Amino acid sequence: MPVRLLLRLKRVNANNEVLTKALVNTGFVSEDPEVALPIAIAEKLGLWPRPSEAINASVDTGGGSVEVYVVPRSLIVNVITEDRISDPVIANALVDPYIDEVLINDALTEELRIEILSPRSGLWRFSGESTVRRSVQ
Repeated sequence: MPVRLLLRLKRVNANNEVLTKALVNTGFVSEDPEVALPIAIAEKLGLWPRPSEAINASVDTGGGSVEVYVVPRSLIVNVITEDRISDPVIANALVDPYIDEVLINDALTEELRIEILSPRSGLWRFSGESTVRRSVQ
């Protein structure tokens, strides 16, 4: 089981908020913290239909190049666990109509202080703590 986290995604300067599972995807590489969103989640966050501040982007995926749009610095992201809520991180929202689950990139994973211990078993921890955690189901 890969590493999946429970995230709280909150739209910056709005009341739209979603609790959702997200796949940690270290192959999703960017300089900035980013969350890739399927249409259904983007809609709940007020990011679909396309907001005026969105920027067109072409991203390379395992399936080839895909046209998406990015809404810069539009989300506040926290990891939620049974005993802890991470510090918030501001991230770009990348709306991708070709995915069916939320993905977080390498930069956001690092900013959230996530350490992957065992990717196949889905084990991880927060940096600096000894508690080993399991992926959410």
